[in-house]
Amino acid sequence: MALSQFCKISPDNRPEKLPAMLNLSTASADSLNIVGAYNLSFSMKGKTIQNPVYVCSNLNQKAIIGMDVIKKFGLVYSPLKDTFHFEDTPINSNYFFQPKMPSNRSAVASLTLVKTVKIPPLTSISLYVSSLLSDHYRPPPGMLGLAHIGTPSLPYLNGGPGLVETNRLGEVTVWINNCSPVELKIEKNTPIGFLESVCPSSVKEINSDLFISEIEKI
Repeated sequence: MALSQFCKISPDNRPEKLPAMLNLSTASADSLNIVGAYNLSFSMKGKTIQNPVYVCSNLNQKAIIGMDVIKKFGLVYSPLKDTFHFEDTPINSNYFFQPKMPSNRSAVASLTLVKTVKIPPLTSISLYVSSLLSDHYRPPPGMLGLAHIGTPSLPYLNGGPGLVETNRLGEVTVWINNCSPVELKIEKNTPIGFLESVCPSSVKEINSDLFISEIEKI
């Protein structure tokens, strides 16, 4: 968000300032000067979410909505109509599960790099990444999950959701896309996304012949 837009919010209504321990840059690799980070509410067509917002003094747009906000809203882009709409498929509560661990442990794990990598511009690569729960517990081997790549600090990095399985070290293999026109160097242990555990009974193998047949009909 541009500083000029943030200043329109009354000081009495501004949330508490959060630490902003990251660097942001534009598509042309110019650095953005972060003034601060704040948790703000977003409302769209009756749906409201909260998300961290990074206020920048040299942003030449009023605001830029990142993939994190788009995912929270469940927005889907239609290239034919050039419009966004809400994903109307409800999430089945049985789709996600709590693994066999104490109830205070989350079924969502962060994904971090196991080594420093350089990703060429506009390139996709396959990488091993480490998964770790909030209490530093590693998911057990053989756990199925949906890997989501993308963080506010790396807005041009994305991937997934993709179905993966943890190995004995709690690592998974993911496809990562560098959507920027410049090379990205990402240091070891950098968070790049998150992993959601999935109920094995909800995973079904696709019949490839039937799949191709249906596409040919269309």
